[in-house]
Amino acid sequence: WADDLVLLALTKDSLQLMIDELYTFCAEWGLKVNIKKTAVLVFNFTGRKLLESTQLQYGCTPIPSVREYCYLGTCFTISGSLKANQTQLRKKGLRAYFSLKNTIDLSSIAKAAVFKLFDSLILPVVSYGCQVWLTRTELLKCISPDNTKNAREVLNPAVMTTLR
Repeated sequence: WADDLVLLALTKDSLQLMIDELYTFCAEWGLKVNIKKTAVLVFNFTGRKLLESTQLQYGCTPIPSVREYCYLGTCFTISGSLKANQTQLRKKGLRAYFSLKNTIDLSSIAKAAVFKLFDSLILPVVSYGCQVWLTRTELLKCISPDNTKNAREVLNPAVMTTLR
C-alpha cells in the first residue's frame, strides 16, 4: 500500500485548497499526516524561497517551506535542478561497483557476465528516477540536428519545430 503523496498546483490558493481537501478526507477516514515529513517546495529559477510558500497550513498547522526535498529517493531542489540528486546517485553507483568488485574478481569472468552484472546491479542504482532528470527544454538542448527525426517520435511535434 502506498502512503506517499505529492500535491502539485500552479497557484498558492489552489494548493491550499488541495491541502484543505486532504485535511477533510483524512479527518473523515481517521488518517493522519506526519507534518514532520511534510513540506512545501516552490520551484523557481532564482533559487530563493518565496514568501507565499511559507503561508500554507494543514488544518491549523503551518507547513514548513524547504529548499530541497527528497521524495521516493529523488531529491528535488527549489531551482528545479537535479544535479545534487545525480551526484548522490553517482556516489551510490560507485559504492555498488566497488562492492561488486570486492566480492567478485571481475577479470576472472567473461566480459558478457561482467556486463550482465553491471546491468543488473549498478545500472539500476545510477539511473534511479531517470524519468524526471531532464525537462523537455534541457532534452532539446542535448539533441543534435541529426537526431531530431528520432526525437520527433518521442517528443511533442510542436516542440520539435523549434529545431528545424
